[in-house]
Amino acid sequence: MKFSALLTPLTRIAALCLLTVAAQASEQSQHLQLRAQERAEIAQQRQEISARTTQAEEACWQRFAVEDCLRKARAQQRSEMSLLRDRELRINNEERQEKASERLRSIERQQQQKSPNQTHVQGLPGMAPPTQPVANTAPLEGTPAKTPADIARELGQRQTEAQRRAAEQAQRLRNHDAEMAERTQSEAQRRNRIQKNLQEKQEAAQARQKSKADDIAQRKGAPLPIPPGLPVPKP
Repeated sequence: MKFSALLTPLTRIAALCLLTVAAQASEQSQHLQLRAQERAEIAQQRQEISARTTQAEEACWQRFAVEDCLRKARAQQRSEMSLLRDRELRINNEERQEKASERLRSIERQQQQKSPNQTHVQGLPGMAPPTQPVANTAPLEGTPAKTPADIARELGQRQTEAQRRAAEQAQRLRNHDAEMAERTQSEAQRRNRIQKNLQEKQEAAQARQKSKADDIAQRKGAPLPIPPGLPVPKP
């Protein structure tokens, strides 16, 4: 059998590999575009939520029950922001899982991959398989070769650790939001007390002015006292 006879099946295999790689690259590109679009939507929605909250807070200061109004507006903001953070965490987890899976596939290909040419040559009668350098097959002294199961276990541990860090980060964000909401509520209460005290002082000053004006008016309307020695007019 001539070696040229192997070119046709090898060419087909190579073409199939190229098509597979191209399809995977196209699918990966679409995933990246969709994630980038979703991240942009999340950023846009965050801006809209912040703008709505600012408008709601401004409207709250025009109402009598300022504290309750601000509390409801900020609770709505926290709820909407929490949904956006959950979407971000989902995207981040998907990206980490895909990277871990791709890393595992790459390592498995490196360990198990055998070229089609080598396979056919080994199958030809009278031809011994090519020997490979010992340095390429033997692991380093004191360093056992990792099996795909070992690699998968390590990747799983890394993924679990990444998910734990992401959950801790989300909890820190929630704690920060709660702390900021508490500070804002305390500030609103302080402003409300100042406004109430000022209003009470203004009302007290107006009451004193009115009392003083009434007293002056009564004095002006009262008859003059009769000098001593003059007869008192009869009613």
